[in-house]
Amino acid sequence: MIKLSQRDPQWGDLKLGESNLTINRWGCTTTALSMLSDYFQSYFNPGELATKILKYTKDGLIIWQSVNNIRHMAFEKRLYGRNDSEILKSLKDPTKAVILEVDGKHWVTAVRKSLVGKSYKVADPWFGDICTVPGRYKKITGSSHFNHK
Repeated sequence: MIKLSQRDPQWGDLKLGESNLTINRWGCTTTALSMLSDYFQSYFNPGELATKILKYTKDGLIIWQSVNNIRHMAFEKRLYGRNDSEILKSLKDPTKAVILEVDGKHWVTAVRKSLVGKSYKVADPWFGDICTVPGRYKKITGSSHFNHK
């Protein structure tokens, strides 16, 4: 899976749908979904997702069902709070993937369960790197799950 940063100048100044919010500042979810599109072998960069494929509310929030517009990728469910059993189910199945809401305001792409403790390795769209939760971010506050279609 490709690692991307929402702050990449190639797409950072583009708007999220019809909102006035830019990928650079508010596009963590879009960038996390772009990474998953690569995982599902149907890569679209964050700019393509934000301007052509995904749908957003007027406030720049993703309409989850619009993820179904991405080839080979289907939205399954959005969960609130930390649910390790559901996160692990998605991580163990190669036909599924999950993004995690952390600290109630940021989304990262789950890569795998860490070998030690109750942490996860994640691809962070702010920095475009791999880190852990908890670690860089304190807690998981939700998750969205996807599968191959």
